[in-house]
Amino acid sequence: MKISATYFALLIGLIGGLNERAWGQAIPINTDVAIQPAEGQIIYRNQLRYRSFDLDDLDADVTTWMQSNVLVYGWSSRFSTALGVPLIRRDFEAEGRATDELDTGIGDITLLLRYQLWKKLGHLESQTWTVLGGLQIPAYDDPISSRSWDPIVGTIYSWHKNRHGVDADITYHLNTENDRDFKAGDVLRYDLAYQYRLLPARYEDVSTDKPWSLTGLLELNGEYQQKSESDGRRLDETDGHQLFLSPGLALTRKRTQFEAALQFPVYQNAGDRAAEDNVRAVLGFTITF
Repeated sequence: MKISATYFALLIGLIGGLNERAWGQAIPINTDVAIQPAEGQIIYRNQLRYRSFDLDDLDADVTTWMQSNVLVYGWSSRFSTALGVPLIRRDFEAEGRATDELDTGIGDITLLLRYQLWKKLGHLESQTWTVLGGLQIPAYDDPISSRSWDPIVGTIYSWHKNRHGVDADITYHLNTENDRDFKAGDVLRYDLAYQYRLLPARYEDVSTDKPWSLTGLLELNGEYQQKSESDGRRLDETDGHQLFLSPGLALTRKRTQFEAALQFPVYQNAGDRAAEDNVRAVLGFTITF
């Protein structure tokens, strides 16, 4: 089972210096946002992600820890680039094996270009629509890397007003055949996030110092993978569809956010050779320079 870094590299934090976002709005933890950083702005997001899943055909339990590092740069008010480099640790436990298999290494690198097509600003309200495209670049760090060059396309919509916010994205990952005649199935990912600022209920004076805010988030995160291929032949039971319910909390100030979330599967329809998740968890922070 190859671990894709693309999904986590899409989780771009956009906080300080954004006049499109109302003060106190948080960044979704597992969903992208359509808002762009300001020109010349640099954003760094670090997330530690835990994942536990089963592979039924191998009677195996797999646990992964991923440190996702994403760097975003705003070239203009509408155009930005994002670079994601993950560090991965994977523990593979299978019935009948005398010893477990432990793999560590650098995951595939993701480079994304993001362009904001449309935005509408109002009093304590913003709507934005952004498109993205990019490439997942193989790190060739066995056995973590997919060893394939995989294009990515997608679109994102965001709406925020006062204490409420909604973000939605959809991305398609076109996986290509690698240098070992293996092609992972293409992946369609879709996300929907709702947020509500719990504290403070209102800001008394935002013209001076911006206080900390606490926001509750509830997300739906889905992913559907097509069948993989080996030597041009489709592999049965390698496709699958999973949908997660993801509650989380974010503590946000002007240029900083701390966040935590859990992800529970609410729908699973995966083949015996596809991953079927038990639980996921994430803990992270974002800083804007």
